[in-house]
Amino acid sequence: SPFDMDGDGFSEPNGEMRGYNWRGRDCNDLDIKIRPGRKTDPYPGRAIDYNCNGIHGVDPKTKKPYKELLCANTKQYGVVVMGDSAGAMADIPPTWPNASAWANNTFKSILDSVLNEVDLPHMSGYTGYVDQSPYGPVRSVYKHLYERNKCNFRDYQNIAVNGAWSGSALENIKRLSRDQKDDHPLLMFLELVGNDVCNYMHNYSNMTKPEDFKKNIIKILDHLDTVVPAGSHLVVLGLVNGSLIFEGVKGKTHPIGVSYEHFYDFFSCTQASFCWGWLNTDASVRDKTTELAMALNAVYAEILPKYKAKNYDIVYYDFPAQTIFDQWKAEGKDPYHLLNPVDGFHPNPNFHARLGDYLWNSLMRDHPEWFGDVNPNNDLITKLFGNQGGH
Repeated sequence: SPFDMDGDGFSEPNGEMRGYNWRGRDCNDLDIKIRPGRKTDPYPGRAIDYNCNGIHGVDPKTKKPYKELLCANTKQYGVVVMGDSAGAMADIPPTWPNASAWANNTFKSILDSVLNEVDLPHMSGYTGYVDQSPYGPVRSVYKHLYERNKCNFRDYQNIAVNGAWSGSALENIKRLSRDQKDDHPLLMFLELVGNDVCNYMHNYSNMTKPEDFKKNIIKILDHLDTVVPAGSHLVVLGLVNGSLIFEGVKGKTHPIGVSYEHFYDFFSCTQASFCWGWLNTDASVRDKTTELAMALNAVYAEILPKYKAKNYDIVYYDFPAQTIFDQWKAEGKDPYHLLNPVDGFHPNPNFHARLGDYLWNSLMRDHPEWFGDVNPNNDLITKLFGNQGGH
C-alpha cells in the first residue's frame, strides 16, 4: 500500500490500494516493529499491542500481560493466499454492463472497486473478514481460524493478483510480509487455478509446458523456505477443471442481453476472452484445455511429495470446483449462481463462502494437530476487548 508509513507491509488508513482489505490493519504505522502477526515482544514490560490483535495491558490480579495470559500456548497463525484473480476474488458488479438496470447509485462504489483492482479480497474464501457479501454471509479460512483462536485477529494477507500464472507469481509472492524469527508461522494457500492454460488465443503451444511449470513452482517453493517462519504450512490447490464453467452458464442470458454462447464467441473472435480455452462453445477446445490443466496438476503430484522444506510442510488438494458445484446442485440450486455473471468465469461470493468452509473442514479433518484446541480464553478476550478495534 502507498500509505504504509513504516514499510512493514501493513497500513492503517485505507482498505483499498492493498490496504487492510488485503492485509490486517496496522495499529501503529509509525513503528516497523509493530505489525500484525508479530510473535516476539519488541518492548518488554510495556504490555502494548505489538501484533495488532487488540489485546494489550496487564491483568491487575496476576500482574502479567494479557497477551501472555490469553494467548500463550495457543496455536497462532497468519493466513496467506498467493495466486491469481480467483484468490483475490475478482468481481465485476452485474449492474455495470446492463444499462437498463442503471440507477442513481449504480456506480457509487466504482472508485472503491477500481482501487481494489476490481477484486473483493475482504470477502474471499481465504481472507474474507466482513460479515456479509452482496450474496450472503462471508465464510473464510481466516474467519474460521479467528473463531478458533481470537489471538489470530488481523493476521491475514491476500497477495493474489489478477492474471498471475506460475511464471509471474514469484514476483508477487515476494511482497509477502513475514519475519522468520520474530513472527508467528503461516497457514499459506498457493492457488494458480487457470492462467497457465488461459489467455493463449487459439494457440495451445503457448500454454505453460509441464517442464516450465515444474521449474516455476520449485522456484516458488524454494523462495518461501527463505522467508516464512518455522512451523508454517503450505496448502497447494491444483488447476481447476474449467469445463464446468460453460456448463454453468450454458443457455443463460448475459446481463448485456445476449446468450453466454454469443458472448463467448464474440470475445474469442476479438481475442479479448478471459480464457479462450474454457470460455468456448467448442467442446473439443474446452476438453483440450482441461487436459493441459490436468497435465500441470500431474507436475504437482510429481514434485510435492518429494519436496522437503525446512520451515513448512505441504498438503495438496484438487481445486474443489466440482465438489462445490455438486453440493450446490444437490440443494436444488443453479450452478450459474456460483459464478460472476458479467465475466461468466470467476467464482462469486457464493462459491467463495463454500470454498472457505471446504478448505477449513478438509484441514481440520486431515491435520487437526496444526490447530490445537479452541482457545479457552475466547469469551474473556471478547469481554475484555470487544471487537478488538475492528479490521
